Amino acid sequence: MRRRKFIGNIALGTVAATEWTRHAALAGEPRAIDPNLGLPIPAELAHADEGIFDYIERQTGKMDRDLYFKILGNANEFKEGDQIVGVAAADESARAHARALLANTLLSDIDAHPVLEDKLYALIRKTIGSAATQLGSPADMADMSIGQLKTSLLQWNEAEIHAIKGSLSSDCIACVVKLMTNAELIAIGSKVFNPLPRSRIGAKGYLGARLQPNSPTDNVDDIRWQVFDGFSYAV
Repeated sequence: MRRRKFIGNIALGTVAATEWTRHAALAGEPRAIDPNLGLPIPAELAHADEGIFDYIERQTGKMDRDLYFKILGNANEFKEGDQIVGVAAADESARAHARALLANTLLSDIDAHPVLEDKLYALIRKTIGSAATQLGSPADMADMSIGQLKTSLLQWNEAEIHAIKGSLSSDCIACVVKLMTNAELIAIGSKVFNPLPRSRIGAKGYLGARLQPNSPTDNVDDIRWQVFDGFSYAV
């Protein structure tokens, strides 16, 4: 069995099991599961300067989270995971359409419609609010669109980017990255550095690498072996 099919079967099985349990608890019986979790984006292009949420309201007359997730997925470069859950763009035209909508969307609107809300998200939001207050210009950032943020990040120097980074949510950062090419990501990464406190790790001019061991069963010996194996290549 090919890897993509194997992963797809696991993902769909997990979704189906979750949906079955939820509906069984609410209605006493399971509901048929549609493997295509995303909704198609209509072929017509967005109106001029129309953002994601204006577009969704025009198309459905309400906030449709499934369509929101579909647009966010369509804005990505191709990823197997997006395809598995039914949110990958069908072609480059759909991808360009989704990116145009995303570029016109305000940061404040992205933050007002979080993709996932949990205790960690609530804590992050409090931290962002505090940082924005210290910066003294949270309103200016809120009125900026994702497309404007992208342009600014490419133009700003390191000090300017560090000055506003604390007021950006992870959702907004993820959205602006969707609009960038690899060359643009490299351009920003080459001028912004976040060295580890009290060290030069991650500083400009220092070569570094990240070890990220993964074990499906969180086996300590497996993780330990991966770390030492990684170090053997580093040295």
